[in-house]
Amino acid sequence: MEIGNPPPITKWPYVVTVIGIPIVSLVGVVLVVTLRPATSEALATANAALVTQILGFGATITVAMLAYLKSSDTHIVMNSRMDEFKRTMQLASDAAVARALSEGRAEGRASADARTDVLSEKTDQVRQSVSDVNTLLKTHDEWEQDRLRDERK
Repeated sequence: MEIGNPPPITKWPYVVTVIGIPIVSLVGVVLVVTLRPATSEALATANAALVTQILGFGATITVAMLAYLKSSDTHIVMNSRMDEFKRTMQLASDAAVARALSEGRAEGRASADARTDVLSEKTDQVRQSVSDVNTLLKTHDEWEQDRLRDERK
């Protein structure tokens, strides 16, 4: 069974309910009429009351069973739709998480690039300062060598 598609709903329980329970009720009525013949007015009234109770019970049970079967079918359909809804929401949630992760990574990269650019500028400044110091040291060393040469002469 696929998610979202309800299983096929069979009609046999409806057929059994609509045909079977009235048949059982009619068999009960026939049994009352044949086994309790109305020999007196009181017995005829009692039989009529008993037949009415059997038919009322059969009709009530038939209607109740039909309502139960319909609610059961509705429950199956709604559960399959709910499963489809849950699956759709899970897919949407997964997509949102993936999008948020990629956007977060992009923002992290941009932030890292910005920090790297600042650090690159500072590194360039330090390199320039080191170069200037090296130049000054070379100049100082050359000056010192010149002074020593001059003193030797």
